[in-house]
Amino acid sequence: MKYRTLVLTSVAGMALVGCSFNPFRAEPTPTPSPSPQDVLGIQEQIESETGIPVQLPEDGANMALQDVSNSGSRAVVNTNKSGNITVIADLPASDSGKDYNVWLQKADGTAVKVGSLSVVKGGYVLEGKGQTEGAKKVIVSQDSEGAAAPEQVVLEGTLQ
Repeated sequence: MKYRTLVLTSVAGMALVGCSFNPFRAEPTPTPSPSPQDVLGIQEQIESETGIPVQLPEDGANMALQDVSNSGSRAVVNTNKSGNITVIADLPASDSGKDYNVWLQKADGTAVKVGSLSVVKGGYVLEGKGQTEGAKKVIVSQDSEGAAAPEQVVLEGTLQ
């Protein structure tokens, strides 16, 4: 009886170890951050497709946002130490009753709304003031009116 218990315990243990080991499991790949060349390329694409002249201020950091919704959306962002933030985006038309909003996300995960993007010549623009110091991410989301946090994230990027 002891031998049978030992064998069954060993077989059960090996089965558990075998189930947790999967050599075919893919490791998650991190989303690459856009390079400065990507920012220039996106600026040119937005200009040619929307007719919006992309004039970002020269006194801050420029970055491209990643499309996390697979909607073909693109945006460039400029932030500076004074708290000014400029977002120029190529986005599909927003759903009825919803707006595109720009948020700054802090290290603790809380997001502060900077403002809503305005429609101009087939694209979207925001020139606002936000507390960029301490912010880790810029988020563009499609939200219901009065949303207290991002609801449907479309674009995002990590601030440097």
